Amino acid sequence: DEELSPGFPQTVPYSDGSAVKLYGGGFVWFALRIPNYPEVEDESTVCEPFYSASNDATQTISSLNYPDNYPNSESCISVITSNNSRHVVRLEFSAFDLENHVSCSYDSLEIRDGDSASSPLIGKYCGSTSPGTIVSSGNALYLHFSTDSSVVNTGYNASFTAFLVPYTNLALSELLAVAEQQDDYSTDGEGLAQLAIDGNTDGIYSNGHVSHTASINGWWKVTLAAESYISYLDIWNRMDCCQGRLNGAKVLVDNTEIGAVEQVQGVQQYKIVVDLAGREIKIWATSGETLQLAEVEVYGSVSLVDLSLYLGLDPDQPEVDHSLDGPVDLGLDPDQPEVDHSLDGPVDLGLDPDQPEVDHSLDDPVDLGLDLDAR
Repeated sequence: DEELSPGFPQTVPYSDGSAVKLYGGGFVWFALRIPNYPEVEDESTVCEPFYSASNDATQTISSLNYPDNYPNSESCISVITSNNSRHVVRLEFSAFDLENHVSCSYDSLEIRDGDSASSPLIGKYCGSTSPGTIVSSGNALYLHFSTDSSVVNTGYNASFTAFLVPYTNLALSELLAVAEQQDDYSTDGEGLAQLAIDGNTDGIYSNGHVSHTASINGWWKVTLAAESYISYLDIWNRMDCCQGRLNGAKVLVDNTEIGAVEQVQGVQQYKIVVDLAGREIKIWATSGETLQLAEVEVYGSVSLVDLSLYLGLDPDQPEVDHSLDGPVDLGLDPDQPEVDHSLDGPVDLGLDPDQPEVDHSLDDPVDLGLDLDAR
């Protein structure tokens, strides 16, 4: 009859000397039976199945009995989760010592990018080489620690926290995004598709930053460097004339319609909420006119993008098998306050508006000075 309040965990004792430890809140609770309560006082001997990560506190997770040797024949599954869907979880190991094996078949720690055994595998670790720092792509990490019946070591100890991933405009040529449209209005370099991802929201067509199709009810699209989490789009209209041509334009992500532009006279910027993972964003006119766009900004998380394309690798470092690597550690400061980027303006690329216009439609990809073969 004891009243329960949300939290991780809560223990309910019984008169027979046993107890049930409850995890969860609201309508979802999980139970772990403790046969000899309260004699079992050492929490390190109990496998904690759920950990709640937050951005205002650093917590720890460790193997059973740590810093003493872990027991034989154990299987411990733990899930670290933040209740904020925009958070990612950062897990940093300070100690790691498991029985070694070439394929980690004896004792091992398996880490997955999500909250279940079916989530993508980040890595399966053993021996004395630490997993280092791991950052999830979403708001959860799944850990499965298992041991066999022979050798035991001290195990592992790690700290974890959650932090907010700032949204970035992924639709920029500098980030290897590529724009296309059904056809070009002009053959002299005006109105090209790439002008709608040049980082400039200038809506005056003659200034050279507005894309323009030739076809009635034409389409325009941008393909990102890789599949990414997309939070929302900012679509910027042409403003020197013809604003109504954008009215009713359909917005699709990977060929799935997620909304439409409700054009208002005198308004240039239109926000479309996406909240999906995707790579191709298409805008398709329905007004019976051509399609003209000053800029399309795609705000989302880079945690799902292969950042080695832009960050580069150190050629002097020994070769490492990254086939089971998890998301790239972005090195963000979890102690920084959360910032709402939904109303951010366009990225200032430092371009000189007085420079003559150049047709970049046939340019080779931007050379970032990175060795892509190092991947």
